[in-house]
Amino acid sequence: MRVRIKFSKKEPMQYIGHLDTMRYFQKVLRRAELPVAFSEGFSPHILMSFASPLGVGKTSTGEYFDLDLRETVSCTEIAQHMKAHLSAGFDVTAVSEIEENRRTNGMRVIAAASYKVTVSGDLPVTEERISHFLEQERMEVLRKTKHKEELTDIRPWIYTFGWENDGFSMLVSAGSVQNLKPEPVIDAYAAMQGVSPKQYHLHICRTELFAERFPGSAPDFIPLLECGCIDETGVYRE
Repeated sequence: MRVRIKFSKKEPMQYIGHLDTMRYFQKVLRRAELPVAFSEGFSPHILMSFASPLGVGKTSTGEYFDLDLRETVSCTEIAQHMKAHLSAGFDVTAVSEIEENRRTNGMRVIAAASYKVTVSGDLPVTEERISHFLEQERMEVLRKTKHKEELTDIRPWIYTFGWENDGFSMLVSAGSVQNLKPEPVIDAYAAMQGVSPKQYHLHICRTELFAERFPGSAPDFIPLLECGCIDETGVYRE
């Protein structure tokens, strides 16, 4: 049995790195005494894979990992057992059973991510300024890779961008092919307003991860929880 577990990561856990988060959930699963599956070999490990690393300092309401189990367990029971051993800052918010094949692997199918970004400092925001920003055909920013820095046009990777409930909301490309973080989007917007990054500070929350509903067609996204889901009636949702 393979399940997809959705969890939130909030204060005070926002400064826990990705590897430590993985180790933390391995301990939670052991303490929850769930029938987790292990790899074979001299150093067996729990068969689990996280969808996408979250940067240190960011919070999230839409993190995921896939988990293999040796036995069938209800999604509600999985959530309840895990919740009993979670520390403040982490919470399991949904569990669904998914197909057991590589095609639905969380890391492979991620295509987009949504963010809520609040800003401390001086950054003017109006509907007119946002509309003007989105009208730009090219948005070149300096992006760092492992070996160099290069100018990259990020405009094709921004699907939505706006202002909602005292913060920026955006849907951007994510995954192994084109992965766009929210910082360069805000920096590009600020540059159009003549504002330096030194004049503001960002508070970033990743709200959801998405897969393409029909890969290869025009962008049409579904939450990762629904990708490969076997039986919607058995899904646990908080």
